[in-house]
Amino acid sequence: MRELTGDPKGAERFAQQAAQRGNTSALVRLLDMREVSGNQEGAESLGRQAAEAGDTDAMARVAIMREMAGDGRQADQLALMAADAGNPSALTRLAELRSRTTSDWE
Repeated sequence: MRELTGDPKGAERFAQQAAQRGNTSALVRLLDMREVSGNQEGAESLGRQAAEAGDTDAMARVAIMREMAGDGRQADQLALMAADAGNPSALTRLAELRSRTTSDWE
């Protein structure tokens, strides 16, 4: 993949082209790489692109990212959208994250 060879812009361009053709896995792979490298903003941007292309798993991941960033309102909206689009586990994952976070503070 171009990102591995030092061409992140080229990698993103090809991933976007693949997503436009219905294959969001390249965007999700880039999302993973950006997240591992600490580029949360870039990871979230790619997750949103994959979600807009219909990837409900990516939408659920962005919901978790928003929750971790302290934006519970948008996390709720995204999790509900993912659930409505056929991924009910998005709500479960968000609830689990919140229960762990809440219990840490109690």
